[in-house]
Amino acid sequence: MRQQIRGLISCCPDEVVFASSFEQGVYCHLLCALVHRDDVEVLTAIFAYTLVEALRMLEVDWKNLCHDIKFGHLNQSKVIDPSLRAIMKDKVLMCRNARRANQVAAICEAASQQCAWNGIIKKLWPRCKYVLSIMTGSMEAYVETLQAYAGEDVPCCLSFSHMELIEYPPKIDITMCER
Repeated sequence: MRQQIRGLISCCPDEVVFASSFEQGVYCHLLCALVHRDDVEVLTAIFAYTLVEALRMLEVDWKNLCHDIKFGHLNQSKVIDPSLRAIMKDKVLMCRNARRANQVAAICEAASQQCAWNGIIKKLWPRCKYVLSIMTGSMEAYVETLQAYAGEDVPCCLSFSHMELIEYPPKIDITMCER
């Protein structure tokens, strides 16, 4: 995993990372990141699109997220998968956190009222040093939006990936394997 190579630790349980529903998974990712907001140093996703969609979801669902943090339970209309609900309750929402919910709500309320979500990453995750994602090829369309969410204080770092055509099964020249 890229996080292990760079020495990063995810704030999300593996079950969230491998959630079967994109929307439920993103909601849980946001919830984990907000609960652990003082510890988040890097926002990362394989594709820039995923981060942009998560931040767009935050714009819409911040009140639900804050409610979940405040009362220590998941909104049943946002996360319906029973196993995902159970793991979030056991590992993330173990107790109520009104102080954290109020902090996040104040930041999001201000952004919402001003219609200005620019720089929201640094406001919500004050220790965030950079955003890392693939931002080339078809992901270039999301770079400007992601940079706006990041603001001037959080650089968006380019990660590059490509696919090679590999013939499978590979042809092996037996004559090369002589002893």
